[in-house]
Amino acid sequence: MMKKIWAAVLTLLILAMSVSAFASDTTTDTTTDTTLEANGEQGAFSAADTPEVQDKVLVLEKELKVYNLDESKVNAPTITYKYTIAPGSAGKTVTDNSDKHAANPPQSVTAPTKAGIINETSTIAVNGTNTTGTVSFSAETDELDAGTDGVKNVKPISIDFSKVVFTGAGIYRYTITESLAEGFEYDNTGVTETKISGSETPGSHVRYVDVYVKPTDRKNGETPVFQNGLTADEWDIYGFTCFYNDKDITDSDKTKKAVKTTGFVDGTTNGSTKVLADQYYTYNLTISKTVEGDNFAKLNHQFPFTVIFTNGDVKKDIQLKTKTNGTVTDFTHEVGEPTWSGVATLLSGGSIKYIGIPMGTDVEVYETNDVAGTTYQVTTTRTNATTETATDAMVIATANTPTSDPQATNKPDYQSTKSIIETTKNEDDDKVHTIAITNTLVTISPTGVVLRIAPYIMILAAGIILLLVSRRRKAVQD
Repeated sequence: MMKKIWAAVLTLLILAMSVSAFASDTTTDTTTDTTLEANGEQGAFSAADTPEVQDKVLVLEKELKVYNLDESKVNAPTITYKYTIAPGSAGKTVTDNSDKHAANPPQSVTAPTKAGIINETSTIAVNGTNTTGTVSFSAETDELDAGTDGVKNVKPISIDFSKVVFTGAGIYRYTITESLAEGFEYDNTGVTETKISGSETPGSHVRYVDVYVKPTDRKNGETPVFQNGLTADEWDIYGFTCFYNDKDITDSDKTKKAVKTTGFVDGTTNGSTKVLADQYYTYNLTISKTVEGDNFAKLNHQFPFTVIFTNGDVKKDIQLKTKTNGTVTDFTHEVGEPTWSGVATLLSGGSIKYIGIPMGTDVEVYETNDVAGTTYQVTTTRTNATTETATDAMVIATANTPTSDPQATNKPDYQSTKSIIETTKNEDDDKVHTIAITNTLVTISPTGVVLRIAPYIMILAAGIILLLVSRRRKAVQD
């Protein structure tokens, strides 16, 4: 009997400990994710007049929208952005909804903003660096999603308020300004600057952040607030908002005046004016090879193509993806060079696809016939906005090594006539770009054939002449 009693007691103790542990786990963690919600806000009330404490690190978004017809993954452009935080405006008003409060009858609350605090002791780190931090996209390390209508790619802008010593409860307003890091310009990266949709007007590069602050709650006999002077730990942050315009904010018009946002992303500045994030427009080029009438070369020979990319604007690293017969590799553009080139080789039936070429880049392609002792008729078909075909009646093979240089005005006999793809920078291009090169073997007659039949042709001609003369003579006699 006693054993059963002790077993029951032990079971109750275990259950009690489990419930206690479960209760502890569900009540101690009061912080939430610091990334803003889609409406540009972060923070919540667990009950009327009871805000939940947030982490002191706010994360904004930097968007780069990438375009590509085939919805391929592309390598990023090389670009670095700089973000600087500064005190914002004092005296703007913020009015919330009455449902946040327990007053009877319900009543909304209005509070003026305070200028954000930044100084030698109240420092703010942006992506780990005091006051000014950076966000970088790299051609070498970043692979981005792309699509016909553009795909949003995001990097974080982390803003750390944990060292700020606030001077009282309230709403502190800050400005966040975006610029390009030293040495970067939109033109030399291939990136299109944020703009107002339907125009060339640049979009704003400034966002505003309100930080909601209250004194830290002290419990269980802890030191009273402020007894030992002001420190950053004396203050809790219970909310963040980010918005486009330095305006008063009310819940009823927050989408029309201040206009909340998650950072430097697509959005609207007044409820209707569309702002586009920075864009990166790319296209793809497929080169294919076919051989006809020469089964030996068709099955065994890799034909060399010279491929030359030219973009006089982009001065930063470009790294294209290439897909050759299903195998994807990278093709790198050295820094500062207006042209970059290479030689690709293809077997008949094969193709190579260059993926993620920045718009505004022109591409020159020609083939070198290095099949010794053969002559081909070469037909080049280029598809761009239209389809055009060029034919070289004879491309004569020699032992020449393929070159990466642009084709000379007077091209050698062993090269096909160059084909050029031209594009316009910052253009949303929905065209398919292909270059198809077909080699048809030209059959050469043995020179001896003409010599062997020549005597017979002369005899036949003489016979015809004699026949005509004899008929004419007979006609005269008659």
